Amino acid sequence: MSPHRSRPASEEDLAAITDLVVACDVAQIGVEDTNADDVRSVWLMSGVDLSADSRVLLDGDRLIGYAVLWGDEQRTELEGWLSVHPSVSGDAADAGATFGLTEAANDTRRGALLTAAGYADERHFWRMRRDLGPDLPPPAWPAGVAVRPFEPGRDERGVHAVREAAFARHWHFRASDFETWAARTVGRSDFDPRLCFLVTDGSETVAVLLGYSYDELAWIQTVAVRPAWRGQGLALAMLHHAFAVYRDSGHIRVELEVDAANTTGATRLYERAGMTVDDDHSYVFYAKPVGGPDLQAG
Repeated sequence: MSPHRSRPASEEDLAAITDLVVACDVAQIGVEDTNADDVRSVWLMSGVDLSADSRVLLDGDRLIGYAVLWGDEQRTELEGWLSVHPSVSGDAADAGATFGLTEAANDTRRGALLTAAGYADERHFWRMRRDLGPDLPPPAWPAGVAVRPFEPGRDERGVHAVREAAFARHWHFRASDFETWAARTVGRSDFDPRLCFLVTDGSETVAVLLGYSYDELAWIQTVAVRPAWRGQGLALAMLHHAFAVYRDSGHIRVELEVDAANTTGATRLYERAGMTVDDDHSYVFYAKPVGGPDLQAG
């Protein structure tokens, strides 16, 4: 009889799942790239029910596999997170659904396995970075706007509103209610309000930048500009402002992730800000249409 058994994930598995995902990070891209807040943020997404949407695979008492699904309310488009411990060798959706997985771009073995299983290379996401040296350009702000740091307890709803408006037409965007968004962003233990900024025109918040701190690395999670304010240089000015603040607070580099096919020109924006693509830490989104019999919970 196989010693392997599976069951739904639970909050008590968080540390073990995080350790598993970190082991996969190190095997695939050479560095740790995930923490417990990243794992939990998926569980907090609207509609995710761990008892129905997740599984862990155990070898005795050792957790060696983890999977979770999420999607739109109709479950016509599903995405997933699948991690199998690198030491392990070998290898219930509605009709008309799509299932997607994100894998490291340089993991050609897993990419080949997904392609052979009928998954298509649908989207690329680039990790971009720059060092924070003494020669950072100053921000050039449009007339009439002001920038200030994020204030906890005051700015959450305004930031959420800008985020929803800015990304409404982006690929795979799903609207998020305020409580879910807050739990997954400003409610994270690694959220650092000192690395977050709002741009205002009078009483209206027109652009936001949210960041996180990881020792010497500053991570930019969100750069969002209301559609009516695009084309005026706000995003570039926010980046230049953030870079200087990050450098002065002791960070030596800044990184972010961008959809390589973003239709608003985000990749070109980040290049103008002096950021370059880190090929060793980029990702591919694979997608496959599935029917009910093709995707079963274990």
